[in-house]
Amino acid sequence: MAQKRQTKTEAKIKDVIRQLLLSQVSRLRTPPSGFADFPQEYAQEILVSAVTSILWLWIRRRCRESPETICDIIERDKVTAPIDILR
Repeated sequence: MAQKRQTKTEAKIKDVIRQLLLSQVSRLRTPPSGFADFPQEYAQEILVSAVTSILWLWIRRRCRESPETICDIIERDKVTAPIDILR
C-alpha cells in the first residue's frame, strides 16, 4: 500500500491542530494521559489525524456542510469508537 507523502502545508496544519488540542487540555488543567493502553504520543496522533482528515475532506468537498456541522462531526468522532462509526 503506497503512503502519500505529507506536504509542508499539511504538516503545518496538523501541528496547529495538535497545539490547539493540547491547549484545550491545558485549559482544563488535566494532563494528557494517553488513552486506554496507548502511549500519549500515539493517542495524540490518532486524535489529530482524525480531526485533520475530517477537515481535509470538508475542504475537498468545497465546504458543502456548515462549519457547525463539521464541528459536530469532529466532536462526535472524539467520543465514538471507530467500529461504531462504520455501522
